[in-house]
Amino acid sequence: MKKQKVFFLFPWLMVATWAVVIFMFSAETGAQSSQLSEGITTRIIPFFFALLGKSQDTSSMNAAVLVMHGYLREFAHMLEYSVLGLLTYHAVIRTTSFASIRISGSFLLCFLYALSDEIHQLFVPERTFQLIDLCMDSIGILLGIFLCRLIAIKIDKQKAKRSGVLHP
Repeated sequence: MKKQKVFFLFPWLMVATWAVVIFMFSAETGAQSSQLSEGITTRIIPFFFALLGKSQDTSSMNAAVLVMHGYLREFAHMLEYSVLGLLTYHAVIRTTSFASIRISGSFLLCFLYALSDEIHQLFVPERTFQLIDLCMDSIGILLGIFLCRLIAIKIDKQKAKRSGVLHP
């Protein structure tokens, strides 16, 4: 019985842990957040320049950092919420038998968290509610849910193949 409780709680503990990670990023001031993403962009740009065989002169790299900085921030929103979507969907399929609400319920939980995260940023210095961020979060949530769904389908097919039961 105790093992079942741990099995039931662990996926939700992962969701809660990731939600805390997202909250910590959101609690950074605008300057801290910008400095972090700009630092990451500054480290990534030379890699892409080398990969593409471009000259790595300072002015070109600085211009690329300015352009890519915004894209990286939006990608980060999608990435952090795709992880949340994946973890939430996994928790839902592990802990509920209501198949009809798995995707919509997972999306709704994550979306409400993303909305609360954007509202929270209204109270953080130099941060604001950004509708584009909420949209990117939503796209990330859907990507995470569908990635988890694809993995679950693949696992189900492998189990069926091993047991000799094939589904068309």
